[in-house]
Amino acid sequence: MPFSRVPHLVGRSIANGRLILVDLLGSGNYGQVYKALDVEAINNFAYFAVKCIEVDGSKRATAVSKEIVSHATVSRHPNIVTYRSTWVEEDYIFMVMDYCPGGELHNAIREKNVFYRNDSLVKQVFLQVIDAVQHCHANQIFHRDIKPENILCSEDGTQVFLADFGLATCEDDYAFRGAGTLPYKSPECLGEDFKSPTYSTRSSDVWALGVVLINMMVGRNPWLSAKVSDPCFNYFLCNPDYFLKIFPITSAVNQVMLRIFDLRSSKRITLPELRAEISKIDRLFLTDDELIEAPSRVKDVHQSFCTSTMPHPSTRAAPIGLGLGIDFSFLLQESSRIIQHLPPVPRKEPMIQPPILTRSRATVGALHLVLSPPDRSLSS
Repeated sequence: MPFSRVPHLVGRSIANGRLILVDLLGSGNYGQVYKALDVEAINNFAYFAVKCIEVDGSKRATAVSKEIVSHATVSRHPNIVTYRSTWVEEDYIFMVMDYCPGGELHNAIREKNVFYRNDSLVKQVFLQVIDAVQHCHANQIFHRDIKPENILCSEDGTQVFLADFGLATCEDDYAFRGAGTLPYKSPECLGEDFKSPTYSTRSSDVWALGVVLINMMVGRNPWLSAKVSDPCFNYFLCNPDYFLKIFPITSAVNQVMLRIFDLRSSKRITLPELRAEISKIDRLFLTDDELIEAPSRVKDVHQSFCTSTMPHPSTRAAPIGLGLGIDFSFLLQESSRIIQHLPPVPRKEPMIQPPILTRSRATVGALHLVLSPPDRSLSS
């Protein structure tokens, strides 16, 4: 049943009357997330997050079961939202998780603006995300929808928690490409420019982490989609200094980005390598002196953080020329990833506008969570 037909459940009690749904936190295509009061809590008020899913068929029930198993498998990690239990009542499945009052990483980036030019905080938080994803992969769980909306953080943004396993799979090589959120999907996952029966969900999670890091640092997506038809992605393919020409980041960060966004998924940086590389970078952002000599597009991005509000998504950046093309012959050496077509490099300078980060939905998936860091003092 679509969300528009799911009845509002505030005031309903579940779990034999122990939990009362007191507030609607968020909604998605197949259900809702509620804030629930634990009436049996001994000290003060104790809240949980309850994901309510309408089960309208065997396929949906199977998908929810997979989500529950995936989340439960990796739940006991300090950077993953804690899964507590599942209740089935009437035609609903209620997933009980720790309630996190601090909000999404998306809000910390776009509304609170806590990361720009804060090298230590970016590293601290991003390393936690890497740790969470690495824990998932070590348990043969691949998330497939890593993005700021699915990463929950503390009030000050110093601690984060991976959430929403509605699209997770235990298959490293996966055939279905329809799921995920467009700006975070790898080229091989999109399947438009690569011909292969399957793609690596492990490597695609690494690709998504690269987009999240750019989100955190500059509040923008590097492109709308990793397709050669996308002008920003096309320019990146043609110029390894793409990020240095538009974002106020250091060359060390750029080198890491090039390893994350390697089109050859088998050559892409691994999570342990990524963690080591990020840990050893001293500076992520340009200094004031370096900004003076930076390209105008870099200065524009920096200036957007110096105003009282982040720029509106309609704000346009200055045009960027494509410069020289790139030799794609190396891609043909990887038999599982074959480029079908590549458009010619435009002779005229296109309008390259890195998309400002906005809220996005997964193409296919369960409910998008709106939670934040769990209170680890809550009892099961």
